[in-house]
Amino acid sequence: MNRVEATIFAAGEPVGRETLARVVGKSCSIDLLIDDIREELRGRPYDLVAVAGGWKHLTRPAYADAIRSAFDTAVGGGGGAGDLTQSEVLVLMCIAYFQPITRAELSSFFGKRSVAILLVICAVPV
Repeated sequence: MNRVEATIFAAGEPVGRETLARVVGKSCSIDLLIDDIREELRGRPYDLVAVAGGWKHLTRPAYADAIRSAFDTAVGGGGGAGDLTQSEVLVLMCIAYFQPITRAELSSFFGKRSVAILLVICAVPV
């Protein structure tokens, strides 16, 4: 059961039945494991939810305001990551997708301005 929960927790997208069967074996009942995990999570601020043909950990709606207020005060308006321009976001997306990537390779996508954009990005507090 812990392996299933850890797999779902670590995944960035919903985890399907086939993936979970590889983790615990095809003879295990995925539905019973999911039910057991959901029972253990009862009363916690997050739950295990069926999404897009798989399962994913999601916070409960009752905590939406607290989460929203926590992140609204930490980001945006104060020079944080919410203040990036479209060009800066594109450079970051390119770095994330093609990593590892060099400055020369970035310049082939964005021209010489990518170096200036990198300097701006590095100066933004996170």
